[in-house]
Amino acid sequence: MKNKIAVILSCIVGILFLFSGIVKCIDVFGFQQLIIQYGIVKLHWTAPFIVIAEIVAGEFLLLQIRNKAVVWCSFLMVVLFTVAFTYANYINGVVDCGCFGRFKFFSEYPTLVYVRNGFLLSALLFLALVAKSNELLRIDLWKKIVFFVVLFPSVFISGMTYRPFAFSVVEHELRGKALSETTLNKL
Repeated sequence: MKNKIAVILSCIVGILFLFSGIVKCIDVFGFQQLIIQYGIVKLHWTAPFIVIAEIVAGEFLLLQIRNKAVVWCSFLMVVLFTVAFTYANYINGVVDCGCFGRFKFFSEYPTLVYVRNGFLLSALLFLALVAKSNELLRIDLWKKIVFFVVLFPSVFISGMTYRPFAFSVVEHELRGKALSETTLNKL
């Protein structure tokens, strides 16, 4: 019975992580803006790494590759996300956690975020108790193929939608000037 519950919970949590990661992967720049809106400006560059970590965790849980290390890392991510949202909510007044990117179907309220994260933490804690040890698991070939078929395009798309210098405070000297005010006018 514990094994069936573990499989169901692992699939539910895996789907949530994977969906959340893929939606944010499509618009990493939007996720960077959300991190800035949270008030964690200097960490906006971590956006693509967070997205890929969510996708990897979702794939591992969905494909039932869940040893204790995978489950505890997923648990830690949810704890960090909850702490960051709590900070953003109470300090900066952010009410939409942006957990599913700009996908407005999941319009969120702070209470819903805490209930969902409480469910995720409870499910991951249960999975940690029934998970296999930290020894390397034997992974079927089809699971490896599915993992990399999802991972490679996700990394590529995250890289394409990431803007490393979008929030730089350095301004170019010619920005905002009319052409007649530059040396190009003399050509």
